[in-house]
Amino acid sequence: MKRACLNTKPGYVDAPCRKRSDDEQVSRSKREWYPGATYHVMSRGNRRLTLYKDEDDYLSFLENVCYAKKIYLFKIHAICLMTNHFHMLIETGNQELWKIMKRILHSYAINFNRKYNYTGHLFENRYTACLARFWNGSIFKRMWRMWISSN
Repeated sequence: MKRACLNTKPGYVDAPCRKRSDDEQVSRSKREWYPGATYHVMSRGNRRLTLYKDEDDYLSFLENVCYAKKIYLFKIHAICLMTNHFHMLIETGNQELWKIMKRILHSYAINFNRKYNYTGHLFENRYTACLARFWNGSIFKRMWRMWISSN
């Protein structure tokens, strides 16, 4: 009987097992990025709870986006804020996406937790980002509207 190794990828049962040292970390693969890359970004509230409890929360999130835009000079082609998640279509410019998203999400989470006297994570996981490689403006906008309306 083959046994699965705890520190290998799922499904790989015959890989040699080795103990991971205490200072060794498992890292995520880097997102593909180049100047001017366009991404569809999405993030959801922890346990699918609401991210925006009132109109001021929506405005606060958008203010964080505007503040980040002043610092990093990226473009927002579309944004959709739902009660428990959001979607954005971001063109990065010369800054990597993780820096932009850290500025937006971290500051919003801190303000939200202070306002409602919460502790812990506001967002469920790391944000999801899909690189939009090929897009024609009008076709993509039509597809975006159809996709958002179906959510």
